[in-house]
Amino acid sequence: MNSRLRGWHSKLIPQEGRTTQLNSVLSTMDMYQMQVFKLPDTTIAHMNKIQRQYWWHNFTNHKSPRVISWDNVNLPKKLGGLGLKNLKNYNSIVLKHAKLKIGNGTTINIWTHNWIPDLNAHLQDWYDFHLSNYQWVSQLIDTSSSQWNVPLLRQLFTSSQVDSILTIPIQLDQQDSLKWPLTAAGIFTTKSTYHHLCESQHSVAVATTLSTKFWLKFRKLQIPYKFQPFLWKIFQNYLPVKTKLFHQNIITSSDCVLCNNNQLESVDHLMYYCPFTAAIWRHFIPQMYQDLSQHQHFIDWIRNWQSPDSEISIYHSSKIIHIIACMLHTIWKHRCQVIFNNATPNITVVIRSITNYLHFHHLTLSDNTVIPVRNNLRLDFPWQPPPPGFLKINIDASFHPNFNLAGIGILIRDHAGRFVASKGVWKRTHSAFQAEAWALVEGMNLALSHGWHQVIFESDNLIMCRFVQQQHPPPPWRSLPLLKSCINMCNNSSLAWSCNHVYRCCNKAADALAKAVRRLYLNEEWWYHPRDMLIPHLNSDNHHIHQYKPMVYTAVIVVLVFITILGVLSVIVGRLCSGKRVIGIGEYDFESWVERKCSTCIDGRIDVAPNHNQQQQPSSSDHHHIAIPAETPPEESKPSSSTTTEQNPNQNQHASTSTDS
Repeated sequence: MNSRLRGWHSKLIPQEGRTTQLNSVLSTMDMYQMQVFKLPDTTIAHMNKIQRQYWWHNFTNHKSPRVISWDNVNLPKKLGGLGLKNLKNYNSIVLKHAKLKIGNGTTINIWTHNWIPDLNAHLQDWYDFHLSNYQWVSQLIDTSSSQWNVPLLRQLFTSSQVDSILTIPIQLDQQDSLKWPLTAAGIFTTKSTYHHLCESQHSVAVATTLSTKFWLKFRKLQIPYKFQPFLWKIFQNYLPVKTKLFHQNIITSSDCVLCNNNQLESVDHLMYYCPFTAAIWRHFIPQMYQDLSQHQHFIDWIRNWQSPDSEISIYHSSKIIHIIACMLHTIWKHRCQVIFNNATPNITVVIRSITNYLHFHHLTLSDNTVIPVRNNLRLDFPWQPPPPGFLKINIDASFHPNFNLAGIGILIRDHAGRFVASKGVWKRTHSAFQAEAWALVEGMNLALSHGWHQVIFESDNLIMCRFVQQQHPPPPWRSLPLLKSCINMCNNSSLAWSCNHVYRCCNKAADALAKAVRRLYLNEEWWYHPRDMLIPHLNSDNHHIHQYKPMVYTAVIVVLVFITILGVLSVIVGRLCSGKRVIGIGEYDFESWVERKCSTCIDGRIDVAPNHNQQQQPSSSDHHHIAIPAETPPEESKPSSSTTTEQNPNQNQHASTSTDS
């Protein structure tokens, strides 16, 4: 690490760049060794010291202030840190959280193995009580029905443990396997383990009480990277303002240098109480400054960004946050220029700098800036009936996480949109995705039991439908056996089955049925006559169908009329160009007319002007001198002159005589 640091010109690298260097270079130099060997604590402490000194004061200035705990800097980004690795946690990654996936249960011990979903450890305390009677998980399964032996489970386990065990699907044709519960695919990764260790040790709440969703969305904002660490310091109250440095006895004065009103320079004062800053707010976004002035502390205004329904939200106000970050960062840089370079506070310079940045990034604002309010885009696609001869089965699930209980709704309709049947099933599941997978299994079992060979299954779970169609991406490992059984049924050559994804607006009827099943604990089938709560949704879908069909017919008629008009016009133009009659009236030989009028352009013929020196000589006969063209095209030599010859029999003879003379 020391040799690598000597090659970096750290004095020219800002703190944002040093953060990237630590994450990309220094933290990865010992990655493989730390996964294999347990390093001494003194070595880890020395490595942390090297990284901490470089991040704080460029590895040279030992008097730089430290206003942030290094443990908070090392927190993952979703917990409000910068994502720098905690080397001690990274070195202590062990396979102690692995969980066994139930197949036939012959190799999993009930008491010494970690196999119950909601428990993070094995049942060692129960070992002495039940060792002689039941030892393997296979003894808890009723092989005749391929279901759990519920009476036996209630004798051996608590009610909460029984509910958790019942969420495990039984696959007697598969072997038991080891899975990693911290990833969706069940595959071990050091990243998942490291984040789990950091979260388990992060017992102290973040000072700003900002949620995990807020931090994840904050890291995905489309703003320059230099603004993110700066905003992070403001959100965490880590910005090294004068009041913090004064309390650490680093400076002797804590007055603000921008206003010179003997006011303490705190984050609240510097960001919006200071008259210098307030003038900039009023110049660019006055409406937002009025909203900001209603809060006592700056961080209170930031907390409102967590709400999706607020005027400024981290979820839909990326442009406004970009502008705010530019303003605050420019003010902070100008403040540093005043302190370290003895510059004079100049509000015009700051406004010009912000204006140039906004113009360059196409973020210019008008005088009357209106804060954008989120538009809730609602998709309203109608439910589409299947092709003739097919049945469409819509499935959905409603999951209650507190009770591990899910209601499954299955709705069958034909090609005319008529109700065929519906079914409600409630099951114990571990997650909402597993409930959706169970819904697909129940729907396919229902179709298979009634011998339906042409069926289209529809669900609003995109990941599940993609996996059934393409076997990618992998679903959560607890639901993998269920979806594999669905794939095997769809691949049956005698069945024309498919599983398609639809938007939730097209699956409202199945969703309403699933919610009713979960709330009322329904477990039955309804044929040809739907329940009352389904009738409004079915009528709505049929209304969209009837509206859609006239639109289709109208479009077809318009296309046919357009084609007919084009055909008629083409026939008329063809007859006009060929010299035939149109509607029995006249002969319109447009082709010959165009050739006569444009012969000089088409054939290249040049008419020679008559010679004025040769006057027309009178003759006893009625012959006339004719100006012969210099070059007569072949086409002109073949005129239909029979009529002309008959009318003037001596004209050709006279023309030849003139030519000879």
